[in-house]
Amino acid sequence: MSSAPYFVPDNDSTLNSALVLIIVSQLGKTARARLLLNNERLHLMLYLLKNPIVMNRVLQDLGYSAAGLDEHDEYSVSGISVNLDPLYDNDQLKSLLMRLASMNLIGAKYRKVEGFMYLLTGEGSSAEAALTGDYFDTARRYVGALASLSSVSTANLNAAVEQAIERI
Repeated sequence: MSSAPYFVPDNDSTLNSALVLIIVSQLGKTARARLLLNNERLHLMLYLLKNPIVMNRVLQDLGYSAAGLDEHDEYSVSGISVNLDPLYDNDQLKSLLMRLASMNLIGAKYRKVEGFMYLLTGEGSSAEAALTGDYFDTARRYVGALASLSSVSTANLNAAVEQAIERI
């Protein structure tokens, strides 16, 4: 019996790169062009986007409206048993950021207190706009719900994520 390769979409670098582009596009800066996403915050947003049950709990715990989840997100195995490994795996995000920077899709500005802050380049904006289909439309909708967390400090967001995970 031969073993067929098993593809895990959550670990696909192309898919995760696309999700990072969507997050940085929608959450990267305020209307006044203040940059918002450093490594820690970007990592949290990517985790919440990929774990919509946790995302909704965090939104509700912090007093914001929950995102309307798709049925397959609401009634999935990941909704019952949350995988914590990606929350503590900084290497994957670093790899994605290096890949996107090498392709000139993402740029960074350094701030002394917050570290590197990320924004899309012109090419990155074009690439993000070219992401089409139901999956990316849903991702944009979920990231839109995460936009309400822009005013929440990263420390408070971390605490809210940990509390939400404990209750699942």
